[in-house]
Amino acid sequence: MNIDTLRALGNIQLDSKGGNDISNLPIAGTRPPKDDEAGYWSKRSNDRMYLMAVLFANFYTRRKETVADVGCHCSPLVLMLPDFKRRFAFDPSPQAAKAWADVDGATFVNSILAPEMVRPLINDDKFDLVICNQVIEHLEEPEEFATTLCNVSRKLILSTTFETEKGVIEGHVQDPISLDKFEGWFPRKMQQCFISRGPTVHKILAVF
Repeated sequence: MNIDTLRALGNIQLDSKGGNDISNLPIAGTRPPKDDEAGYWSKRSNDRMYLMAVLFANFYTRRKETVADVGCHCSPLVLMLPDFKRRFAFDPSPQAAKAWADVDGATFVNSILAPEMVRPLINDDKFDLVICNQVIEHLEEPEEFATTLCNVSRKLILSTTFETEKGVIEGHVQDPISLDKFEGWFPRKMQQCFISRGPTVHKILAVF
């Protein structure tokens, strides 16, 4: 981890809501993706899940050549992970394409990640790390998605809602997600996890 990132991490403090704002972490390239009109990233940059994702990426990824964020929307997280040489951001939405249009620190792919896409991009069958935040809870077939992510990654860091009641968040078809349900989606064993509990919404970040 480079000295600029270490210094920035050391300066992160708890905010008034008990979060840890990572918006001042150094990024790869000269500019982050543009936030959307709803302020997606500005509302989430203090979520402890993102800080833990940065730390987990450093602690659990031995080789740091390639990293991909799947379902990135306008989050700059993939640009903040230290030491990776090549970065990729995948999202099929036109809004994400607009947000990433001028970003030079990562290659944006306006598509869902499919295994056959990996080798043409990196001359390898697996990214050293894949990150995926707050996507899998929206899917009707999470096992298929989890298997794909594991098949294209040497290490996977993924977050989702956890033990959050059904209907609290619109579009979260998998809620409530217990630990057994969550682990059952993945073809390999979870190595570590971090659970964040709020008043009504709880989240889990896990390393596979």
